[in-house]
Amino acid sequence: AARAWEDSTKRSYGASLSHWAKWCDINGIPKDEQMLIDSVLLACFTANATGSIGISGFNNWFSSLQAWHIYHTMQWNGGDEYIQLILSGVRKLAPSSSTHDPRPPVWLAHLEAIYDVLDFLNSYDMACWAVVCTAFWGVARLGKVTVSSAKAIDPTQNILWKALMT
Repeated sequence: AARAWEDSTKRSYGASLSHWAKWCDINGIPKDEQMLIDSVLLACFTANATGSIGISGFNNWFSSLQAWHIYHTMQWNGGDEYIQLILSGVRKLAPSSSTHDPRPPVWLAHLEAIYDVLDFLNSYDMACWAVVCTAFWGVARLGKVTVSSAKAIDPTQNILWKALMT
């Protein structure tokens, strides 16, 4: 089951679990009550975050606690109606610094402008066009269809040219 999550997700979830443990320690929650989280304790944790963190960050904390419960085959109380009500408050009271304006749309005219300057006899330009089309038609951010650097390439996650040639 541990392989169900990507390494980056496990690192992020680990940081979130540390935040939970720190919150429990600050609030005097005994260690033996920290990991089978009941609805009341989860509601207190959720309410405490209201106004101090964006919903995206809080959802990550929440998901990490849920994943911990799933992994350890323990009952998860995060679906409780009261918790969902408090989560609505977290969304509404998220600090304005935690949200960003929507990105401007990309239109077919943008694709045409890119197409017009590419040399389709050049393999690099063809690869760039493939990435642009994949991102556009897949309604994805470029960061989801590219890697940040050559060092970030993971052969188990990324398609490599040499793998296609064998």
